[in-house]
Amino acid sequence: MKKIVSLLIVMAILVGACVISTTATTAPAGYIGDANYDHDIDIYDATFIMRVIAKLEEPTAVQELFGDVNKDGELNIVDATNIQRYLVDLKTDAYINYWYNYDMLENDFYADYESGRAMAGVPVTFTVNAETGSPVLSYELYVDDVCVATSDTNSITYTFDNPGVYDVEMRINAYFSTGSIGFRNYEVVEPYESETPLFKTLYTTGKIQWGYITYGLRDVRVYADAIGGEGPYQYKFVFERPEGMWYNAAIVTTVQDYSEQNYYQLEQIHWRDVVESGSRAADLECKVHIYIKDANNNVVERVLDIVYVADYPIG
Repeated sequence: MKKIVSLLIVMAILVGACVISTTATTAPAGYIGDANYDHDIDIYDATFIMRVIAKLEEPTAVQELFGDVNKDGELNIVDATNIQRYLVDLKTDAYINYWYNYDMLENDFYADYESGRAMAGVPVTFTVNAETGSPVLSYELYVDDVCVATSDTNSITYTFDNPGVYDVEMRINAYFSTGSIGFRNYEVVEPYESETPLFKTLYTTGKIQWGYITYGLRDVRVYADAIGGEGPYQYKFVFERPEGMWYNAAIVTTVQDYSEQNYYQLEQIHWRDVVESGSRAADLECKVHIYIKDANNNVVERVLDIVYVADYPIG
């Protein structure tokens, strides 16, 4: 069976307990080890790499991608040797016969200043988390359809010169696909001060499949950050969820009391623990109450709706 190198499949293995009614990946774009990109892994691939080393061949970017079986960023004798060992069934730690595909799943997008808190003249950092079926080449930040910055990392910082309402978009350029995610009507205001704390930003990370939280998913976090008032700040999180799907189910409450830790890791909830035997898994609607307290004991609160889903759409 072909092994799959895409991050989507790696994630699917990690969250194998999830209840997902439909899953799919795009077709392979090619297999690692197919250095000459003729859609077969054979001795000619090792020979092609040797010819590249000898300066007798000039590889294309795609040939370099599939020929780099140990993922060290270059075609060299180690790649050729690994392919030869693979062909005679000798042990190799290379990724030969794994594939790259056309997947592009934009899961998280957030800023360290949420809309309405960003200030003109103050840098804002935008971050995207995506699962791609091939290596990412670059990230681009667009403001009102104009590319304002490019990076090889998934965070880009930009300073808005003037207050206003902007469309902000991050594009992810991988070898075989391009995706985008962003904010419409992102508001930037005049510089301000506040005697009491404010939520500078509030967001979640660790979601999958275009930003969904599924049953069984691990490592989903709710982050908050503060501005205004007087630091240092402390954060409190109260997580509320129904005990089950039945009528008048009790509410289970988990409290992470005040501390300097500004995130809460959501519970890993399995559908079998909340759905009656024989019932179809349904979405579980939960809430996170987030409190910020400054050094003067001023407190502000926000409530974030969290939904554990039983299934999500496929692309």
